[in-house]
Amino acid sequence: MRKSRPSIGDYRAVSQFVGALGEISSADHRPDASLRHLTESTGALIGAGVLWWSIVGDPPPPSRDNAAIITHSYVHGVDEITLLRWQRAYLVESGYRQHPMWGPFARGAGRLRSACREELVSDQEWYSHPHVAEWGRGLGYDDILASAVPLGAGASAYLVAVRPWGERRFGQRERELLELMFRSASWCYRSWLEPEHDAQGCLRLGGVRSRLPPRHRSILEHLLTGRGEKQIAASTGLSLRTTHKYIEHVYRAFAVSSRAELMALWIR
Repeated sequence: MRKSRPSIGDYRAVSQFVGALGEISSADHRPDASLRHLTESTGALIGAGVLWWSIVGDPPPPSRDNAAIITHSYVHGVDEITLLRWQRAYLVESGYRQHPMWGPFARGAGRLRSACREELVSDQEWYSHPHVAEWGRGLGYDDILASAVPLGAGASAYLVAVRPWGERRFGQRERELLELMFRSASWCYRSWLEPEHDAQGCLRLGGVRSRLPPRHRSILEHLLTGRGEKQIAASTGLSLRTTHKYIEHVYRAFAVSSRAELMALWIR
């Protein structure tokens, strides 16, 4: 990994980013405006065209299948068709669990951390992995840099930066800057974690979730990690019939009629 460090100019850029983020958040309380500033500014500073921001429920130990609950998601730098394809494969079908970096990075859940791809996955494993062959080469993406900031309440915010195939790899400078910018902005998106009501007094998703009975919240978490009814029944010790009834109750609570509609609410 390249050992170059951030320059004085880099730190000035981070300071300007934080100041602008405060102004944007004060003027526009919608997350999209702040996330656009975060991803565009970070991408410009570290040289990454594609960035994925998310809030992820930390996998409970032991997490044998690396399952997690992705409650918020924002992608910068991809076209609409690629975004829809990626959302379905990664989020709805939980394809992120097959990514060779996900397991090693997720094991550090609950603490501040950043890593370049080559620190977690060797070149041999990376370039021979079927997931990289299908998605990396298929979409033209290669090197990855990731950072995670714990938010409390069993959740962390993630920011993943991607460089195209054939470009130079991320190094120490980019890793330090990504972590610094992401950590500096954590006050902003921490306030979005499970708010109760919006400005019009409408109940938000976090409020609905908090009002579900404990057993139904457990079913919701299983649904959001992509498990089917039989898998949920086996994990919870419930019969298939009871599991199906609980799933229907969750759907009614969120005013949806299918798993796809439920996922669409949480992937925003």
